[in-house]
Amino acid sequence: MPDFDWLSEVPDEWEPPSELLEPSRSVEANLAIRMLSCDYLGHEVRVLLGRFIAEHSLFTLWFLKEGKTSQHGLKEAATLAGLPLEQTRAVYEAWRRFDEVSAMKEADAILGERRQAAREELSAALQAGIATLSRARI
Repeated sequence: MPDFDWLSEVPDEWEPPSELLEPSRSVEANLAIRMLSCDYLGHEVRVLLGRFIAEHSLFTLWFLKEGKTSQHGLKEAATLAGLPLEQTRAVYEAWRRFDEVSAMKEADAILGERRQAAREELSAALQAGIATLSRARI
């Protein structure tokens, strides 16, 4: 009988907030819709967002076809299954910080610096998600 002690090592699944549960059933698509609605996002971040969505979809296609096959153990398959939502969570958290700063109305140099820092954090979260999902398919 297999040993399932490793189940306690698998991170708890993130429960996406209600704002990411509509208009579609896809959490990452709903996050993208919210992000693309922001006037301050910038073209560089939009490119990264597009790549993140593409990697998310490529990972899902790979996982459904090959990732959960017998070549992977149960522990690895469980870890891989949670990877897209884990990456979406990291991007969402960076997005929330960016969105909060973007909503501020003061027009001063410090706000501009804060927006830039938040944009860089969001870019880094997207890049990390892209890299993680891409590497997992190799």
